[in-house]
Amino acid sequence: AAVKFLHAELTANKDTVERFYREAHIASSIEHPNIINVFDVGVSEWGEPYLVMEYLSGENLGRMLKRRGVFTEPEALGIMESALKALAAAHEQGIVHRDLKPENIFMVKVSDSNPIVKIIDFGISKAVQDGQPQLTKTGALLGTPSYMSPEQARGRGEFDHRTDVYSMGVILYLMLTGDHPFVGQSYNDLIFN
Repeated sequence: AAVKFLHAELTANKDTVERFYREAHIASSIEHPNIINVFDVGVSEWGEPYLVMEYLSGENLGRMLKRRGVFTEPEALGIMESALKALAAAHEQGIVHRDLKPENIFMVKVSDSNPIVKIIDFGISKAVQDGQPQLTKTGALLGTPSYMSPEQARGRGEFDHRTDVYSMGVILYLMLTGDHPFVGQSYNDLIFN
């Protein structure tokens, strides 16, 4: 198992603590082999919230891309298939990840066989009810701009599971070409062009 602590300095921010606990609740509720397992959540005796989750040995897809460059089509599609099955399980429960990027796709090393894909970090995910996400703050922009769908980038809460599908498309494009489909010199340039 691995233990993830929320640094004491961050515990003063109520939204950060809420996201930390949300990650534990959401990840443990999905129960899919391609989503990280969370076993326990609590507060240490010195006041830091913690999660106890499965220990993953391997590397995230972001590091793998930097180390080896582009993937072959069969490799990329194999990774995507596993990740999309996990997302389908989350989406069936009304959960939208909202921060899918190569660093949140972990490749678990399993002896000599192909790695097992695990989606991690559900810290900014949202449960969608009646087709609309329940926002913490109207207009809050959370996520990684290079992978955000246009709907998510607007920050108005007008998104659903398709924002995750968009992010996965960007990741697939990156895996096959080594480049992002959209680039910009600044956050605004990236989001609004």
